[in-house]
Amino acid sequence: MLLVMAGCASSPTKPAKPNPAKPNPAKPNPAKPNPVKPNPSPSVEPTVATEQTTPQKALPPIDIPAGRFHDGYMVGGMPNKHQFDLALEAGFEEAMSLMASDEEGIADIAPYATTIGVRYIRFTIRDKRDLNEAMAWQFAATLAMLGKPAIIHSAKGERVGAMFALMAFFVEELSPEEALAIGRATGMGSLESHVRAQIFAK
Repeated sequence: MLLVMAGCASSPTKPAKPNPAKPNPAKPNPAKPNPVKPNPSPSVEPTVATEQTTPQKALPPIDIPAGRFHDGYMVGGMPNKHQFDLALEAGFEEAMSLMASDEEGIADIAPYATTIGVRYIRFTIRDKRDLNEAMAWQFAATLAMLGKPAIIHSAKGERVGAMFALMAFFVEELSPEEALAIGRATGMGSLESHVRAQIFAK
């Protein structure tokens, strides 16, 4: 007997529809900036270097006719022998004379100054005719050979002041009023009118 066994056929199962997950977009959570407070470095006060200067020894007073100090020089009239002695003790080892060799007193003073150890330079300004631009340049060149402190003298001191004024104007190129002020400060006295004429004639 032929048995034919028929399998029980089950009804086919429908495939399940995929259930796509809805995307859940994450809301961006922007990180809030956390500002870092600056940590200021401690203020450092600048250190000011203080220069220590050695106090200079005060020079003994020097008295020469119409004497006054100007830029490291004692300017004025002709010192006598005692005044040269005091000047040398005070450190004035150099001097310059604007007197002519035949003027009264210079024949004694010049050799004496040299004898006691003063370096003595002669730069002759005989009269007003020598108070001019050319002599101002020569005066400046001679002055450059002179150390400081030093004495610069004429008979009364007026020629010294006149030469400083002319040098200030012609060589150092200061204004007329500045040059005249230097001349007054260094004793040009009655020679100011001549110096003024030289300055303003340029």
